[in-house]
Amino acid sequence: MTGYLLFGAGYIAYMTFMIAWLREAGGSPEMQAAFWSVIGLAAMATQWIWGAVLDRLRHGHGFGLLMIVTALGALLPLAWTAPVAILASAAIFRSAFCAVVATTTVFVRRNMARADWPRAIGALTVAFGIGQTLGPLATGILGDRAGGITAGLWLSAGWLVVGALIGVLQRDAAPGKKMNPLPSPH
Repeated sequence: MTGYLLFGAGYIAYMTFMIAWLREAGGSPEMQAAFWSVIGLAAMATQWIWGAVLDRLRHGHGFGLLMIVTALGALLPLAWTAPVAILASAAIFRSAFCAVVATTTVFVRRNMARADWPRAIGALTVAFGIGQTLGPLATGILGDRAGGITAGLWLSAGWLVVGALIGVLQRDAAPGKKMNPLPSPH
C-alpha cells in the first residue's frame, strides 16, 4: 500500500506539472501538443510493450520494474531538456505508469482469496487516492518555495524510486497459502 501511495503521489505530480515545467523551460505550444500526443500514443502501446514481461514476473517485481521505468521517464527531462528527451520522457513515463495499476490488481488476485479481492483493491485505491491528493500539494509547495517547478518534479521522481524499492521487496504468499486481508470493518 505504501508503494502504491507513493505511485499516486509521484505520477500525478508529473502529470500535473509537466506542461507548466515545459512552459517554464521555454517549450512552445507545438512542443506541448507533441508531449500530450506522445502521452496518448504511449498509453495505447502499454499492453504490447509490457504484457509479456509482466507475465513472467512474480512478487512485487513487476510493480518495482514499472515504477523505476516511470521514475526514469520522469527524470529524463530534468537531466536533458532537448525536445527529443521531453518526448522520450512522455513515451517512457506513460507506457509504464499505465501498467502499474494492472500489477497491483494481479498481485492481489495472485495472493489473496477471491472473497478478499474487493477489500484489498479498495484499500489500495484509497492509498492511491491519498497519494494523488498529497503529491501535487507537496510538489507545488516545494516548487513555490524553491522558485520553480523543477524541485517538485525531482521530489515526485524520488517518490517513484522509493515506491519501486518497496515493490521489489514485496513477496508473494507461500504456495497454497493466501495473504491475510485487511481487517474487516465489521
